[in-house]
Amino acid sequence: MTTCSLAAFIFLLFALSCHAESQSLRGADHGNSRSASAIDTHTSRRLLAWKRPPPPPSLLPPPRRASPPPPRATSPAPTRKSPPPPPRATSPPPTRRPPPPPPRRSPPPTPRASPPPSSFPPPPRKAPPPPPLRRIAPTEKGTASPGPLAGGGGSALLGGGDCPDAQRLLDAANRLRALHGSPPLEWSTRLAAQAQAYADELAGSRGCALRHDAAGECLLRVSSVPAPDDSCSSAVNAWYGELAWYDFKTPNAYRDNWSNSIGHFTQLVWRDSTQIGCGVGTAAERTVFPSGKVFMGGCKAIVCRFDPPGNAASDAAFKANVLPLKSATG
Repeated sequence: MTTCSLAAFIFLLFALSCHAESQSLRGADHGNSRSASAIDTHTSRRLLAWKRPPPPPSLLPPPRRASPPPPRATSPAPTRKSPPPPPRATSPPPTRRPPPPPPRRSPPPTPRASPPPSSFPPPPRKAPPPPPLRRIAPTEKGTASPGPLAGGGGSALLGGGDCPDAQRLLDAANRLRALHGSPPLEWSTRLAAQAQAYADELAGSRGCALRHDAAGECLLRVSSVPAPDDSCSSAVNAWYGELAWYDFKTPNAYRDNWSNSIGHFTQLVWRDSTQIGCGVGTAAERTVFPSGKVFMGGCKAIVCRFDPPGNAASDAAFKANVLPLKSATG
């Protein structure tokens, strides 16, 4: 509570007590006006004296607090370098086993005394000359007597063409024909000579390009790096592989099958064909790879001709001459 509030409270209490005292004095004696007047005057002075309380002491403002001094700029403490890690304890080197004792060497064998060289060395042996190759001259029909059998055997070469494995080709063709109930073929030097002439013509063209020249003809082109050999028998299996696209169940054997590129297979097993002759022509071939490198290889054209020619363009002829496998017919 402030000083002003305390003085006002004391003044109020004093005023109330004076008022009560004045009321009691008025009730006791109204006749004594002098004394009453004196009392009133005294009371009035007392009231006036109390109405003017002394002024409260002036309150001084609280002293200002001194502002704290600005913080001193402290330089950062130097970073302490962490001590280097202690060196790792290295494991002791493994103990080396003592090397095994060197193997005992067996004593060298006693050298045998070689016989003294003769005064004159023996003359070198001459290799026997190879037997001359005998080609059979082309004939009008089959092979010249005594030509090789159609089933193979004998030492005579099949003439007319340049196939070194003509006998193997003939055997392979007859083995596959037997699977379809067709009789074996005979080698014809006349057909072989014709096939050889046409094979040379195809090899002389660019890239041994194939184009059929006559009926009853099978062709095959081989190109490789390095150049292929001049063998012919591999062509038989390539032609027979067309069997996969032939339909034996269709009633329209020619119309439904001819567009499937099966002509080599059908001529190979054609029942009415009885003779065959083959030839091969080779040529060098320059091959350029996508990388730009150039390699010299070669190509060959294999030609086989049949008589009588097959692949007659009728459904009845195909039904009669291209028979299914014997195992399929039972």
